[in-house]
This record gives sequence, structure tokens and C-alpha cells, in this order.
Amino acid sequence: MVAETLYREQQLGVNEIAQRLRISKVTLYKYLRHRGVIIHA
Repeated sequence: MVAETLYREQQLGVNEIAQRLRISKVTLYKYLRHRGVIIHA
């Protein structure tokens, strides 16, 4: 849920979120899609 919150707040970029949580960008995107979050282009 931390990843989703950080992404929705748009304070950090995807790279920064992934680094902070020690996950890959691919994993982050998969998780966000699983949660039903709309991915911004």
C-alpha cells in the first residue's frame, strides 16, 4: 500500500519509489495494475 500511496501522491517518480522500496520498476507497475491504479503515461 505504501507504493500505491507514493504513486498517487505524485511526489516521487517511479524510479525513486522503486529504489525506496527496493523493488524493480516492473514489480511496481505490476502491483499498481493489480490494485487497479491508473498508470500515467
